[in-house]
Amino acid sequence: MSGFAMAEPSRSSCMHDSSASDERAGMKECGIRISRERRLPLLMTASVDPRGMLGANFSPAVREKMYIDALGFYLDELAGDEYGKIVFVENSGWDLASIKGRLGCRANDRVEFMSLDPGGFDVRRGKGFNEFLLVSQAIRRSDAVQRAGAFLKVTGRYPVFNIKMFVRDAGDALYRRGQLFYGDIKDHGLYEIMHLPWNGRIGSSVLFASTVDAWRSGIEPRMVKLDDRAGYWAEHLIYDYLMECRRSGLPVSCRFRRELQCGGLKGSNGKGIGFSKNNMSIKERLNRFVGNAIRICMPWFWF
Repeated sequence: MSGFAMAEPSRSSCMHDSSASDERAGMKECGIRISRERRLPLLMTASVDPRGMLGANFSPAVREKMYIDALGFYLDELAGDEYGKIVFVENSGWDLASIKGRLGCRANDRVEFMSLDPGGFDVRRGKGFNEFLLVSQAIRRSDAVQRAGAFLKVTGRYPVFNIKMFVRDAGDALYRRGQLFYGDIKDHGLYEIMHLPWNGRIGSSVLFASTVDAWRSGIEPRMVKLDDRAGYWAEHLIYDYLMECRRSGLPVSCRFRRELQCGGLKGSNGKGIGFSKNNMSIKERLNRFVGNAIRICMPWFWF
């Protein structure tokens, strides 16, 4: 594994010192060395050739087209000086020349392309560990992220159609309100009460935002636990991290105002009654409608 050394996880959430008061004092360090660059970069994670990685789907050719389509959508949707750069980071060793060629000159000044050495990744541990490791390496190398002091991460394979709202809300949370992390979690016991085999206490890894310092001191020490084979995913880590921050009184955002409106096809194979691989299926549209109704009418119910 290359790029950084991961420490063992600790029980604190920001600076990982010995006391909650030290954590709160360190909060200013995690939550923001934000520079004068107030345009949040969009960090797109990509692995065109999954190389047999646990849980990965679709052929490299199909995946490449998905990334091109998503990147093209963001270039069109986030045009304008109020938006930061797009940082496209790939970790399978795929030649990015074809992606750049398909996008043409419109990507020249607006996309920071980055190719990481695949030898530093462990496909046996699955998607969560490798995507988070990609993020950790990318934020150390990206000029746009270093200037901004923060980033908005999005899964690069399919578009988030309401991305503008999340760019605005994440920037407001990190820059104006001084929060460390902007994410979304479910936290309810409804499934347990109904004896359903689903997890009502989980985070979302499709989209989130973090300051660079909070990621390095709050997320990275926990990454040693990430392993799809052991059943500990990125979604579990995000939930655990945000809940621990809340208990410690650290400023984080745990719920989005609205549901993500995604296109394309999911890479996972869910088993829940509400699961659909097609993000634009009737079932998924109904899920989003119900989810948005709950967020508006019952914001205290983190379903």
